[in-house]
Amino acid sequence: MGVIVIVALLLRTVFAYGTSVGGDFALSGGSSGQYHLHVIESILSGSYAIGADAAVNYPLGGLNVYPPLLDFIAAGVASVLSMTGLGSAEAASAALGGLNPVIGALTCIPVYLVAKEMFDKRTGVLAALVYAFLALPIATSVFSSGTEYALAAFLAAFMSYFLVKTAKALDSADTSKAAMKYGLLTGVFLGLAALTWNGFGVLIAVIAAVMLLQAVSDRFKTVDMAIALVPYALAIIVGTVIAAVYYIPAGLL
Repeated sequence: MGVIVIVALLLRTVFAYGTSVGGDFALSGGSSGQYHLHVIESILSGSYAIGADAAVNYPLGGLNVYPPLLDFIAAGVASVLSMTGLGSAEAASAALGGLNPVIGALTCIPVYLVAKEMFDKRTGVLAALVYAFLALPIATSVFSSGTEYALAAFLAAFMSYFLVKTAKALDSADTSKAAMKYGLLTGVFLGLAALTWNGFGVLIAVIAAVMLLQAVSDRFKTVDMAIALVPYALAIIVGTVIAAVYYIPAGLL
């Protein structure tokens, strides 16, 4: 797994590093990457405000539709990089561009855990290896990419891992405590993904679909469906509440 993560990191770094660094850490994430950079700079300057942004639809202003988790993480990294002599703008761009390949490579770990939990260790390693070489995850987590998709995929993969653990706990002898614990963790990672990616509704749909399949399965096995529904409902509620803490003040719910 260590080798796979290193290879995944190299694939996402070596081909873009020179071009990006040679252009003062230029970003390749299009308008999304540039806007994340703007938000990071506003966090560092102390001018960040939830939701409203005068730079959107200038000069009228508008809403910042991007959740802030990636931007705050990058701002923290930029604060450290600025101590090395980089200017504020360069440090912000370097932090945003450099985070994605690291996060993208580390996503191989939860992918491994999901496949291992569903099948076995060998399948987990194979799944991580396949993910390391998939074109779309590479494209969205390459060095210089300033988008939020790498972090969203990382969090969604961990959400999926705990979702699988929830389902397995419901099939074991001790269903209540373990399933509730994993359901709670599923909800936490759903919430973190929601604070990263505004398309998180599809993740709620995934949990709801698994909940429905579990309920149908329990109905045919004449098992009390409520036992299975509660951990999944907990996951959806916890994730939605975490998201609402930001989305309601930002006017985006």
